[in-house]
Amino acid sequence: MKVNLTKLYGELRKAQDKAKEFRSKLQEARNAGGNIPEEVENGLYAALEECEEIRSKILEEQEKREMDAILAGNVNEKAHEDTEGRKTSEYRKALTEYLRNGQHCERETFKALNEYRAMNTTNNEKGGYLVDTETLSKVVESKYTFGAIYAISNKLKTQSGNPIQWAVSKEGITRGVIVGEAENHGKSDTTFGNEVLGAHKISSQIILVSDELLMDAYIDIAAYITRIARRRVTLGIDYYIINGQGGNAQPSGLLIQIPAEMRVEVTLPADPKSKEYYIAVYDGLVDVVHKVDAAYRVGSTYHIAINDKTLATIRKWKDDNGNPIYVRDPRADWPETLFGWPLVIDNQLPDLGHNGAVIAGDFQFLIVREAGDMVVKRLDELYAETGQVGFLAWQRFGVVLEDLAAMAMMTFAGNSENTPEEDELP
Repeated sequence: MKVNLTKLYGELRKAQDKAKEFRSKLQEARNAGGNIPEEVENGLYAALEECEEIRSKILEEQEKREMDAILAGNVNEKAHEDTEGRKTSEYRKALTEYLRNGQHCERETFKALNEYRAMNTTNNEKGGYLVDTETLSKVVESKYTFGAIYAISNKLKTQSGNPIQWAVSKEGITRGVIVGEAENHGKSDTTFGNEVLGAHKISSQIILVSDELLMDAYIDIAAYITRIARRRVTLGIDYYIINGQGGNAQPSGLLIQIPAEMRVEVTLPADPKSKEYYIAVYDGLVDVVHKVDAAYRVGSTYHIAINDKTLATIRKWKDDNGNPIYVRDPRADWPETLFGWPLVIDNQLPDLGHNGAVIAGDFQFLIVREAGDMVVKRLDELYAETGQVGFLAWQRFGVVLEDLAAMAMMTFAGNSENTPEEDELP
């Protein structure tokens, strides 16, 4: 059953007026220096809860309608393709005007934005608009410190979000054989599987900006909102690249895509400060690195990935004389290396003792699909009672490990987390 959004917005405005009325009474009581009447305090809380409940219904219905539009193929693919058009100062100026003033913009502003709606629609309130290319290019974070695994993955740009059947290699490194002139060449089937490379929608969640900040002409509001949204979206994508549980709701992350044959099990002693503990971890690190065939380790895309807490543990290791075992030159050794290979710090990875604390491999085989650019939408009226405006940004992505022999990970005895998927190497 289709929800009447106009009716919901009307109910929201009534609840917001009620909240403003109780807030005014609350302020009067404070100014008078007396006790705040219980009915005023309870009335304000009730009105705010009502606002939040109606907001949730509005956002849920908008999300449903946008998903229906995506499934119906109403995505404005031309807008994603036209990166040059989104570089112009006219478009950036129009987008900034929209972010500041929403539906109160001049007609010329919406005219400039029309070609870059996320959805094929004539309604200015639906779908949001693509972020201009200049602002997106400014919001770039270091691949060794922020969303690191996402940053070093192999990006696949697509304009639409239709599911793609992707061939996944299961054969690893297979050698040829010598045959005589009249001998049969024999037969070895190329072992491939099929994975669906989808396009899951990652949201920045609502970004609240005060009316005062929006009106401040010295604030680059487009860059301000995009920076916050880009960081949230990037961290979200990075998290699901690693930890996604699969199924319809999430992509399958590395922790379940890496097959059982590419997992190295380590048994940790009970005392994390004991010499035996760091020997077990050290041996496990060596085994994980060498679990991946040497043919994958020769390129610049081979990395070892751990989180910062694991790196801190490694740095604390000392020999019998109290000297640190892991020593590096911060000026010469950047990006940081371990056993000579680049070390990637990604805090979305689990801690030592949890499966997947260490991943090593050739990350060019980690395919991350980016379906279009990031879209930003202003949520007019929803937070009027607090003197704020809500913004929402999202991007669609998918992930697949293209070669199951290209990566290995560390697991721990007695830990059943992140059971691998059915795909196995022959």
